[in-house]
Amino acid sequence: MPHDSKREYELGYGDRLLIKGAPIPVAPPGNSNQFDYRAFLANKQIHHRHFLQAHQFQ
Repeated sequence: MPHDSKREYELGYGDRLLIKGAPIPVAPPGNSNQFDYRAFLANKQIHHRHFLQAHQFQ
């Protein structure tokens, strides 16, 4: 469910999306003692992210 809506997403596994905008690389940690979320995601083969509003995809 989107955080700003009472409607649930109408997407399912295997759906293909047309997305407006470009994904951004996951940022490195700002502090050397901070958890490295970028390395954590890279271990799962995730290197970019994209935050979408309902009007940004079909």
